[in-house]
Amino acid sequence: MLDVMRKYSRSFLIYIFLGMIIAVFVVNFGPQSAGLTAAGTDLGNVEGAPIRIGDFSYALNVSGVRGRADSPAILEYYRGQAMDALIARYLLADDAKKIGVVIPEKMLQDMIYKGRFVALGRPQSLFGGGDGKFDYDLFRRFIRTQWGLSVKKFKDQQREELLAEKLRQVNRTATKASPDEIKADFIHKNTKVALNYVRFSPAEFRKNVALNLKAIDAFKAKNKDKIKKKYETRRTAYVKRPKEVRLQVIRVNFQAEDNVAEAKAAALHKRVKGGEDFGTVATAESDDINSKNHSGLLGWRNEAAPGLPAKAKAALPGLKVGAISDVIKGNDHLLIVKVLAKREGDLKFNQVEDELARTMLIDEQSKMLATATASTYFAKFKAGKKFSELFTEATKDGKQIDSRRTMQSTQAFPRSAQDLVPGIGISKELMSAAFKLQKEGEVVPKAQTVGSAVYLVALKERTSPDMSEWTKEKEKLAEAFTNEKWFADMRSYLHERCSTAAKKKAIFVQTRAIRLPQAEGEKPRPLKYSPCSTLAPAPQL
Repeated sequence: MLDVMRKYSRSFLIYIFLGMIIAVFVVNFGPQSAGLTAAGTDLGNVEGAPIRIGDFSYALNVSGVRGRADSPAILEYYRGQAMDALIARYLLADDAKKIGVVIPEKMLQDMIYKGRFVALGRPQSLFGGGDGKFDYDLFRRFIRTQWGLSVKKFKDQQREELLAEKLRQVNRTATKASPDEIKADFIHKNTKVALNYVRFSPAEFRKNVALNLKAIDAFKAKNKDKIKKKYETRRTAYVKRPKEVRLQVIRVNFQAEDNVAEAKAAALHKRVKGGEDFGTVATAESDDINSKNHSGLLGWRNEAAPGLPAKAKAALPGLKVGAISDVIKGNDHLLIVKVLAKREGDLKFNQVEDELARTMLIDEQSKMLATATASTYFAKFKAGKKFSELFTEATKDGKQIDSRRTMQSTQAFPRSAQDLVPGIGISKELMSAAFKLQKEGEVVPKAQTVGSAVYLVALKERTSPDMSEWTKEKEKLAEAFTNEKWFADMRSYLHERCSTAAKKKAIFVQTRAIRLPQAEGEKPRPLKYSPCSTLAPAPQL
């Protein structure tokens, strides 16, 4: 009991009263209190133990989630994290009880009297206490206002926290690390590499992708679900569209008065009007570099602003679907236009399927061309060329850097748990391959796709750790490594323990605990949380 502490009651710092006033406002009127006042007193259960609204509200407070000014999606992630931390406490405390761990009342009272408490596994200051002054009544009012807890409930919370902490310490004591493990970890973390790399951007190959309507239809048939998913993620972009037309063009360039160009355009016009395939003729004869390899396809254009000469723009409204225009004269070219389709308003999937398929097919093919081009350079390296020589071209004046593919370099960097390679991006495969390189100039065995680009990568420099630092800091390094190992082991244990219980349906969390209210008319926001999801082990170096 805390009655013994009453005799110490005298004073508290005045800011505690201010804190209580702020807490009342946040708890009762803060945006994150929404969703916790629905019917029912429980938000779920953990192996038969109920998750009370008050417990979760306490978890939100002590974890710092309340008061955060983030987007709803991020806030829901943090709410899920607080819920998982609460679930972890339930599980650890229960496991501690099973092996006979008991928290004496005096231990609990001494901790509170000293102004300490445990918040979801993290020891914290209760009032910055420990000065011998303890006001029991103010303490009672504080935890009631701040967290909505009675003294008994607060003590129950802390008993569970201490049980969980005892089990953590049991596991910490059992965690051992050999000198060889610690030394290997030091070398692993302090070895650095610097890389030379060349980027092959798929964007530069888009104009080289050859496709036609048959290729797009084949892609549609093979990737229906993928295209539909793309449509769903971009659905809002297809609402209230203006009048649009899907076009194919054949362009014939000319200089000044060019009778030859006019004769060529007239002959091409006659061929397509006579029934010859428009796309085939465009691929063979058109001077439009942006659409030539795409069977003359321009895709969808705003009918009022199609990016065509004024006479072509004026002709579009009068052309029906399937119609071919007359030869239209621009400033420096002649144009033949075919209207493939028209649309406007709120577009359904079948109205945008071709457009999405075309874009996705070009993306796929341009990335393949970028990879194939990078592979040809790699073949030259394998044939004996140095990496630094791969991106130069012989000229009459000697050697000149190929400006399209200038070699770049990274600074020396260590392994990253996030697998972030400076200047390139996040890639577990590249990070692993880069640290296997031993000799300067050695190239990663194949072209690497990272994000939307393709890279050819070689070792510029490899730096070994300073072993004198290992000798000097051996004890500190041993303690740090053992703590890291213990933390990783505990996280793996908790994730496995929690996931196993969840699969057996022994853990249940109501969605109202995590989901925040949505504005009227707002597109439904998917809830990404599931019990135990935020307890997954962190990536290791």
